[in-house]
Amino acid sequence: MRYEILTGEIIIGSTEFESGDPTMGFVFGKFFPSENYVSNFDYQGLSALVFGTSEPIAFESIVIEDYSEQFGEEVI
Repeated sequence: MRYEILTGEIIIGSTEFESGDPTMGFVFGKFFPSENYVSNFDYQGLSALVFGTSEPIAFESIVIEDYSEQFGEEVI
């Protein structure tokens, strides 16, 4: 399932949360930035929606690890 990542009401990208550890309470996945994404910006208070809907997903926090400055766009 695909999810949109938002800052406020602006979609900055998407992910599929391919892996995780339910017993530890976390998931992770490759981030696909949209044209609204700003590399290495300190995003705070991100949220997620089921792709193409307004259905929110409950998270404690969302973190984007962006290493594009060091290694290129493939490692956001």
